[in-house]
Amino acid sequence: MSRRVNIGIIGLDHWYLAYACASTILDIPNLKLIAVSDFNKKRAATFAEKYNLKTIFANYEELLKEKALDAVIICTSSDRIATVAIDAAEADKHILCNKPMALTLNDAEKVVKAADSTGIKFMIPFITRFSPQYVKVRDIVSQGILGKILFAYVTSFAMHGLPKAAPDVEEPGWFTDPEKSGGGALIDTGIFDVDLIKWCLGKGVKKVYAELGTLIYDLKVEDCARVTLRFENGSIGTIDSSWAVTPIPPTYHPHQPSLTIVGTDGMLVVDPYSQPVTIYGRKKPFEGIVYYDLSEPPIKSMMKHFAGCITEDRRPIATGRDGVAALEIVLAAYESARKGAPVML
Repeated sequence: MSRRVNIGIIGLDHWYLAYACASTILDIPNLKLIAVSDFNKKRAATFAEKYNLKTIFANYEELLKEKALDAVIICTSSDRIATVAIDAAEADKHILCNKPMALTLNDAEKVVKAADSTGIKFMIPFITRFSPQYVKVRDIVSQGILGKILFAYVTSFAMHGLPKAAPDVEEPGWFTDPEKSGGGALIDTGIFDVDLIKWCLGKGVKKVYAELGTLIYDLKVEDCARVTLRFENGSIGTIDSSWAVTPIPPTYHPHQPSLTIVGTDGMLVVDPYSQPVTIYGRKKPFEGIVYYDLSEPPIKSMMKHFAGCITEDRRPIATGRDGVAALEIVLAAYESARKGAPVML
């Protein structure tokens, strides 16, 4: 068995990731959660009790001094992530860094530079890269089975509606504070889809156009967004993100968007509920429906991969550079919406 990796969680603002990772760590033998840090003592105490943690810090700098600590998961509000990540890298701790990794490209580049200079493993939790159906899609596209890709379409909705500031409250809190979050549905959930479509197509983006709206709730940030991308090879991508409320079927796994890719030799569709990839191809045997077993949740695959990167000195599937690339497109989308015109990258 690989050596044990001791992990600490910094911040419980983005409690969705914090709780999901903590629960998953319990199922992975060579991972151990040893500490949590949060400025809210009550929130930290509740979390620590749930996961039987005896070590709680109000100040994350104190957590980073723990000699037994190998890695951290950063779950602070988005405006604090870059500072915490740089401090963690300089403390020589491996990092699973929540998205967005910063609110500006300049800060994101500083994070990457800090991680590179210390040699720690730095990973972004782009969960769809660990879902077998999207891995299959990427393989299909890269093998040229669909021919030249014409366009791709991703749509995802926050199945819980507005995010909640904590498990026991209904208000969105910092998630809808533009100073702390950097935006609404697009930067919260749409950044996953930006990475997914770019990862599946394997191409860079050269132009971004976006329409944002506050159509559902009374907010200072958008709750709906549509982003159109023009890729370097001429392909067109469209992303829909929303904090709309949609019923959750029993088979649904968190953030599994629907995906359609059309090429000159066929198309494929990923169903976000039953999880198949349906291929309509001109070339046999690349046609029909393929189902995937998600008995191991993507987040468990992701956490096992993170541990393996540390113990086996491997490069993460989703690096800091990938985080910068997704952030650049999201920020360009916000700029496009403000200008009412496309933005060139």
